[in-house]
Amino acid sequence: MRILPLALLAALPLLAHAETWSPAASRDGDTWTVDTDSIKSLTVAGKTVKQVSVRAKYKEITEDLGRQYNEVQTTDIYDCAGNTSATREEKQSLSGKPVHSRTTPDDQLEYIDIFPNTASADIAKVVCGK
Repeated sequence: MRILPLALLAALPLLAHAETWSPAASRDGDTWTVDTDSIKSLTVAGKTVKQVSVRAKYKEITEDLGRQYNEVQTTDIYDCAGNTSATREEKQSLSGKPVHSRTTPDDQLEYIDIFPNTASADIAKVVCGK
């Protein structure tokens, strides 16, 4: 009887989300990678959008509201039709140690225009296929 539960426990890692981090953008020593396995379509506030996990590593330490960080992992929403994006979750860290995290409810997401020649535009090419 104990064999079945142990077999199930052994299979749990296989059920975990696979991550495939691919380079998406590089600007002045800062780099952005996208977890291409995380890209999925969904509906947020009546819009059909794509969600993706993004990592950014900055060449220099950045400061925001007194918190210093050089790495950020975000869950971003891309409105491919509207050429805009918003950040749903953000986790800041300094050399791998967590500094701050925040989550924005879907009804309060602030969509920002995606401008050419920016990291967001490069990420949109990966996410939206543009």
